[in-house]
Amino acid sequence: MLKKLALLAAASAALSLACHASLSPFMAYHRGPERSNANNVVGTRFTAAADASITHLGFYDAHGDGLLSSHRVALFDLATGQASATATIPAGNETLYSYACRWVKLDTPVPIEAGKTYLIAAEVFAGGDPFLNSDPNALATVFAPYVSGDAIPAWGPLGSEISQPPNLLGSSHYHRSYLAGNFATTVETSAQTISVQPEQRYQTIESIGSSTGWNMEWLGKHWPESTREEIAKLLYSKDMDENGNPLGVGFSLIRFYIGAGTFEQGEASQIVDPNRRTEGYLNDDGTYDWSKQAGVQWFLRKAWDYGVEKKTAFSVSPPVQMTKNGLGHLSEGQTRVTNLKEDAYDEFANFLSTVMKHYQDEGLPFDYLSPLNEPNYNWNGNTQEGSYWSQENTARVTQELDLAFNRDGVSTQIILDEAPQYDYALTGSHGNPGNLPALFSPDSPSYVGNLSKVAPQFAAHSYWTYYNNQQLIELREAIREQTEALGLSFRQTEYSLLGIDKITEDTPDSYTDIALFHAKVLQADLVAANAVSWAFWSTVGPERYGHKNRFALIRIEPPEGELDLRIPGTYAAHKSLWTLGNFSRFVRPGYRRIELGNADDPSGLFGSAFLSPDERKLVVVMMNMSYQEKPTRIDLSGTAFAKAKVYLTDRERDLRFLGQVSATEQIALPPRSISTFVYDASPWAQWVETYLGDQAAENQSYDADPDRDQASNLFEYATGTHPLLPDNASRVYSVQRNPTWSLQLNPEASDLILEIFTSSDLENWSASGHRLYRGEQTWSIESDSLSIVEQITGENSDIVTLELNPDQQKFYRLSVSPVE
Repeated sequence: MLKKLALLAAASAALSLACHASLSPFMAYHRGPERSNANNVVGTRFTAAADASITHLGFYDAHGDGLLSSHRVALFDLATGQASATATIPAGNETLYSYACRWVKLDTPVPIEAGKTYLIAAEVFAGGDPFLNSDPNALATVFAPYVSGDAIPAWGPLGSEISQPPNLLGSSHYHRSYLAGNFATTVETSAQTISVQPEQRYQTIESIGSSTGWNMEWLGKHWPESTREEIAKLLYSKDMDENGNPLGVGFSLIRFYIGAGTFEQGEASQIVDPNRRTEGYLNDDGTYDWSKQAGVQWFLRKAWDYGVEKKTAFSVSPPVQMTKNGLGHLSEGQTRVTNLKEDAYDEFANFLSTVMKHYQDEGLPFDYLSPLNEPNYNWNGNTQEGSYWSQENTARVTQELDLAFNRDGVSTQIILDEAPQYDYALTGSHGNPGNLPALFSPDSPSYVGNLSKVAPQFAAHSYWTYYNNQQLIELREAIREQTEALGLSFRQTEYSLLGIDKITEDTPDSYTDIALFHAKVLQADLVAANAVSWAFWSTVGPERYGHKNRFALIRIEPPEGELDLRIPGTYAAHKSLWTLGNFSRFVRPGYRRIELGNADDPSGLFGSAFLSPDERKLVVVMMNMSYQEKPTRIDLSGTAFAKAKVYLTDRERDLRFLGQVSATEQIALPPRSISTFVYDASPWAQWVETYLGDQAAENQSYDADPDRDQASNLFEYATGTHPLLPDNASRVYSVQRNPTWSLQLNPEASDLILEIFTSSDLENWSASGHRLYRGEQTWSIESDSLSIVEQITGENSDIVTLELNPDQQKFYRLSVSPVE
C-alpha cells in the first residue's frame, strides 16, 4: 500500500501500487526574470529526442503559494497544427505541486515520438501569475530526454480557445525560452527503505527551543497581553486542536538573555538600533532592580506555566558598570581586548550568582548559565552588546563563578563557551587554539573541566558552518569526535541563517526554502554532532532588507512606517517555526536518538529517529530536501510499533496532522517537506488499534463515547469493557449496599492512574489517597482504610474486590486518568 501524503485532498487515501510513479518534467527551476505583462499564449518549441508518454500538464507556480487564476495548457503536434493534449490548471493550491509547477493528470497518457516537433504552450494574463523567460542553453540538462536541438520560444494572442499553436518567434528571440506551461512523464520508481535500528543508540535529548534575545523584551513589555498569550501558545503549547493539529511547537527550552544595561544609556551606549539595547538589573549604586527586563521575565514565567522543561540563562557582556570603557561592547578600533575591568572578575561572578540565586529563590531556577557569548569576536562595532574573552580570561571568570555558585548555594550549572562557529571551537582563531581543547583538555593551562559547577558539556553556535553539505556534516562529526574524546556532551546554543546570501540555485529563496534549511541544520546537529540540546537565536523579530524568515521564527511588525518595536503592531508565525516544530513538538526531553539507516542525504532523504524513555513511543523525523516526491518505506521489523500519526510541513501546510499510516505502508514524501511520524506502542494505543482502529479519529479519544453508554473510552479501557458495546457498568458504589465492592479492571492498562474518590452527598468528591496498582501478577491498593479481599483473573479483565468501612456512610467512585 502507498500512502499519498503529497495531496491534501488524498492525505489519508491509500493506493494499491507495488511501486511508485514520480514526475519527470520537461522544464524545472531555471534562472530568469519573471514576467506577467501581457494577455498572451506563450510556449516553447522542441523536437523530441526519444519516445515518451505524457501523463501530466502543468503551469508555473514558483513560490508554491497557489495560482491566482486558472490557465489552459496545451501540447501541440506541429506536423498537424493540432493540440495533442489539453488541460486547465485550476486556481488555488489544491493540485499536485512539484518542480515549481501545479499539475493536472491527463485522463489518458499522450505519446510523443522521437524526431517529431512539438510545442508546449499556456495562456498568461497581464498582472496575473508570472512566467519565466531564460536562456535555453541553461536548460539542456532539464530538457533531456525530451529535446534535441534548440528550444525555440513561441508567442501569440490570447483567444477564446487554445486550438492553434502560437506563432514561433524569429531568431532574434532565440535567447529566450518560456516556462509557463509544462508537461511531465511518469517514471516508475521503487520505494527507498529507511531502517529503524533501536539497538544502536546515541545521545539523550535534553531540549529544543529558542532565546529571548532582543525583541521579546519589547513584545513582552509593550504589546497587548492577548497578543503575548497567542505567541506564547505558538511557542510552548503541547495541546492539539479538535482535528489533531498542534496548537504550538512545544519548545522544551527557553534561553534567557541577561542584559548589560545599555538601554539605560540610550544613545550613549553607541548601539545604533535601540531595539538591541538591553536593560540591566544592576544599579549604579550596587543595588538591584528586579523589575528590569519585565518583557522577557513575562515570557520566562509563561514558559514555566506551560511546563517548559529546561531554562538556560546567558550573558553577552558584563554590566556596563564593570567594563573598562563603560560600554556593553568594545570601542571602535579595539582588538581582542577583554572589556571587563581587571579588578572586577569576582564582582562579575557575584553579579551572575546574585541573578541566578534571585530566580532560584523566586521558584524559577535556571538549569544552566553561560557567562560568555561568542568570545572569539572583537565586538568593537555599534551593532549590539558583546565582549571578547581570551581563553585565559574565560578560565579566570569561570573559576570565580564556580566559587560564587558554591558559596551562594546556586543549583545552576555553568556551560561553556558558546564559540561562534564550530571551526573556532575545534581549531581556534586569531592565533589561539580551539576553545574546546583549551578549556576541557586536562593538560591545558585554561582547563576548567574539574570545577564542580561546570557541566560536562561543551556549547557552541552553528553559524557559518553550512556552506555546502560536506561542510555541514564533516564539521559536526568533528565536534562529536572531540567532545566524546573529552567525555563531554554537546549543546548547539545559537543559530540563524547568517553568511549565505542564497540557499537555492535557480529561484529566489522562498520562506519554505529558508525554513527547511533551518530544519536541515537542526537535523545535522542532531545526527552528525550528537547535540543534546538545540536553540534558535531570535524568536521574534521584524522582517527587514528582504531577509524573510532567516532571523526569526515569528514575525512582529510595528505599524507601517514605524521601526520602534515598543509600538504594538501585527505578528505572524513564520514557516520556520513549524519546521522546527516537527522536531520540538514530538522529540521530548529524555528521548534517545537511535540509528536510522539509509536516510543521511542532506539533499534528499535526511532523517532521524528517537525512542521515548519508556520505549513505548518512537518518533521519526524525515526531510525530503529534493524537488521530487520520494516514495519511502520505514522498516520497523523487530519492533512493537504498528501505526504512526503523521504531521507534515511543506509549502502549503504547517505541522498539519494528516492521519495515520501503518508500519507496512509505503509513504510518498512530498517534495521540499518535513514529516514527523509518531509511533505509539503503549497499552492504550494498542487497545485503541484493537477496538477502535476502523473508527473516525473523533471516536478514538480518551473522552469519546462511541457506544453512548455514558462510559468514556478511557473508562472502558480501564475496566476492560468493549467501547462499541453498550453496558450498564457504574462508576459509583454505595457502602450502604454491601461492605464490599467488586471492580472489573483491565490488567493491561498499566499507563493509567486508578483512584478511589469518596463523597457523602454525591456532589462533592474528594481524593482520599486510595490508589490501585497492578503488579506483575496481582493488584494492590495504597490506602489506610480500604483493602483488597479477593482477586479473580479473567481472560480480558480481572475482578478485584475491596473491603469498605460500613461505619462510614459514603459513596465511592473509581476515577481514571492517563499517566502523563
